Amino acid sequence: MRRGNVVFWAAGDACCGVVGSAASATLQARAGIAERRDPHTRSRVAVVNVTRSVVLAVRVQLALSGRTRVLGLLGRTSLAEGEGLIIRPCKGVHSFGMKFAIDVAYVSNAGVVVCVLAPLAPGKAGPVLWEASWVVELPEGVLARTGTVVGDRLQAFYYK
Repeated sequence: MRRGNVVFWAAGDACCGVVGSAASATLQARAGIAERRDPHTRSRVAVVNVTRSVVLAVRVQLALSGRTRVLGLLGRTSLAEGEGLIIRPCKGVHSFGMKFAIDVAYVSNAGVVVCVLAPLAPGKAGPVLWEASWVVELPEGVLARTGTVVGDRLQAFYYK
C-alpha cells in the first residue's frame, strides 16, 4: 500500500516501509540501510529521523501482535544503544513493571512525531494520543542526543 512517498506492506510486519524519494534514498545509503525488495522475507529494522538525517536505532524489534504489544519491553533489564522497539498500532504506553527508563516518541500515520517522552521513568504512564499511530521506544537519552522533537519526521526501514 502506498501513502505519500512511503511503501507499506500488508504482510505480518505492516508497520515499516521504504521511502521512495531521492533524498531519503541518500539518507538510507549514508545510514547503511538498503531497500527491502521482498516484503515476505525477514529483515532487520532501523528507525531514522529524516528531518535531522540521523539514525535513532539500527536493531529495532517490532511489536505488531496483541501479545507482543502488551509485553513490550517487560522482562528486559536494559535497552542497549542502537536498540529499540516499535509498537504498532499504539496510542499510549506505560512503564509499569519495567526496571529502566526509556525515551518514547509517539508517531502519526504520516511519520510525524506528535509527542516525546524523554525519559519515561519506570512505573509511569504516558498520555493517550489519538493522533498517534505507532510509538518507538529507545534507550534513555537517544531523543535528546539526536535532537528529535515534536514535528520531526521518523521513518522505519527494513534492511539486510
